[in-house]
Amino acid sequence: MAFGLQYTDELENEVVAVIDAWARAWSTQNESLYLSFYSDNFVVPGGMSRDVWE
Repeated sequence: MAFGLQYTDELENEVVAVIDAWARAWSTQNESLYLSFYSDNFVVPGGMSRDVWE
């Protein structure tokens, strides 16, 4: 049990729903919605700047 969370079907459904929404935002090229899934503290792997990545 990580971070004090208890696994439940409800938690799994919530996680799957968020992942589906993230994927839908990407596939429909909804840039603002897609980027909203990333924290302001997100660091782009490989050293690319966040502005260039966006």
